[in-house]
Parts: sequence; C-alpha cells; structure tokens
Amino acid sequence: MNRTIVSLAILLITSCQIFKKNIDSKRQFNNFTIHANTNIAQNSINGVRIKTKINILRDSIIVSASPVLGIEVFRLTITNDTIHIDNKLQHKKNALAISEMDPRFKLKNFKKLIINEKLKKDTMRYENNYLTSLFTDYVNKNNLFLPQKIIFWTNNMEQGVSEPQSINIDYKSIKYDHKQ
Repeated sequence: MNRTIVSLAILLITSCQIFKKNIDSKRQFNNFTIHANTNIAQNSINGVRIKTKINILRDSIIVSASPVLGIEVFRLTITNDTIHIDNKLQHKKNALAISEMDPRFKLKNFKKLIINEKLKKDTMRYENNYLTSLFTDYVNKNNLFLPQKIIFWTNNMEQGVSEPQSINIDYKSIKYDHKQ
C-alpha cells in the first residue's frame, strides 16, 4: 500500500514538472532573438552583406540591420496592424497600415511562414496585392526550421511584375528571452 502511494506521489510530482516545461517552451517560442548575416541581391548580382538581428515577440517582429561596426542603420517593426520603417541613414520614418495592403494579414500566421517547429514544406508563399514572397530552403537551427532564402517581387498593376530580389540568410545564433 505504501509503495502505491509513493509511486502515485512521484508520478504526480514529475507530471507537474512536465506540464511546467511545456508552458515555458510556448512562452519562449514567442520571445527570442535571431542573429544572422544576410545577403540582399537583385538577380544574380552579388548584393550587400548585412548583420541582422531579428526579435520575435508575442505582438511584433523587429528586424534591425547593422552593416558596419554594429551600428543600426535600418529597423523594421511588424505588428498586427502596422509596419513601421525607420531608415536611419536617410533620417526617414514611415508607417504603413497593413489593413490597406492585406486585410487578411495576421501576425501569428506570418510568423508561421518564418518559423516552424517541424518541416512541413520546403517553400512557403505569402502574397498580397503589392508583394509576393517565397520563403524557401528551410534549415534546422536549435530545433526551429527557418528559411535560408527569401525571394520577393512587387506586383505593380501599372508597371507589371518587378524583377525578383532575394535575401540569403546565414543564421548565427538564437537566444531565448526567459524574462517574459
């Protein structure tokens, strides 16, 4: 009888610990920073290499670019309703209403294009009236699948489809934020 009670107590204690870990891992999935080197190219011409920091937060994605000495020259913040662009080289700030570009846009769905816990497809597509993007060549980095290449082009009704541009990404590290 005592063995049964001890066994049940141990099972109860260890199962509670397992549930705690699952809750923590979901929280971490929404709060982490990715450091990467990116190469932005148009056509087959070699492009610009930039150090990139991508913060994936619960309510936003923040991408900052630092080409030289870690000095941030560009910041892009995506939320459910707005895209904020801060071009520090040209001292310009812009904000775009996402509802005008894509009324069906949801940040959590956009995150699923970028980050997958399992490799579902090797190429994912995002499209709206102004832009088409392909997220491809997914790689496993710290048990997350991330695209190594993003190909995009604009859909301008007056001028037709623009030349495709590509962003090649070399992931350096992923750091989880345990504070939130």
